[in-house]
Amino acid sequence: MSSNLINSVMSSRFENPEQKMLLAQMAFEADEQGLCYAVIEKLGPACGLSLTKTFKIIEELKESGCLDFQHHANKVVFKLNPARISEKGAH
Repeated sequence: MSSNLINSVMSSRFENPEQKMLLAQMAFEADEQGLCYAVIEKLGPACGLSLTKTFKIIEELKESGCLDFQHHANKVVFKLNPARISEKGAH
């Protein structure tokens, strides 16, 4: 768990609360480098989201620069961007 990331997410303002909720879950599961190895099929339900909605929100967060992801073998690794997440709170 990355306390710094969780604090960044929780102190930031998002127009879409589902984005904030999903980022908070990712931050909870991330290491101190901001890498989250969570399974997408488990992230959404942990936030009360359908799989379709989860994919949509992940794409929105990627477009906004709050996260990026890479495919490694059968896994997806998310890289959270605390600077961009904090910028959202500055608005």
